[in-house]
Amino acid sequence: MTLLDAFFAIHDPTSQDRQGSDAGSQYRSVIFFHSDIQQSIVDTRISQKQHEYTQPIVTQVRPAAHFWLAE
Repeated sequence: MTLLDAFFAIHDPTSQDRQGSDAGSQYRSVIFFHSDIQQSIVDTRISQKQHEYTQPIVTQVRPAAHFWLAE
């Protein structure tokens, strides 16, 4: 199983700003990428997974920004 497979297995990527009973923009489905190759892999995998869902996959695909270490 790849990390992308695990990502799709643990939540509903068709649910906008919601995971289970939790709601809000902090619960959005998003994948961050660091390179064009990663973005291409993610976009391809989303296209491949779409046939498994009756609703559109709403997972956002965004470039990774600054990472802040936890205190």
